[in-house]
Amino acid sequence: MSQTGRRAAPQGLEPAAVETRRVVADVKAAARELTPEAMDKLKEAVADHKAPWAAKIAAAIAILDRGWGKPTQAFDANEHF
Repeated sequence: MSQTGRRAAPQGLEPAAVETRRVVADVKAAARELTPEAMDKLKEAVADHKAPWAAKIAAAIAILDRGWGKPTQAFDANEHF
């Protein structure tokens, strides 16, 4: 324990940074649990030809991005502008 009575944070991190990492891990875990439902919404949106489901698609993508991260994008560093 430190002089302030708090436990030392692992790897020299501030306690707030450790808590932030825990919260991020919890959010990712929760989003991953919702992945099947998010995929179902995407499937429904693709199959529904009557109404635009832009909000539902955006929500599903946001859940997937938070759970699994955004897909990487390749780029050519040698391209001239």
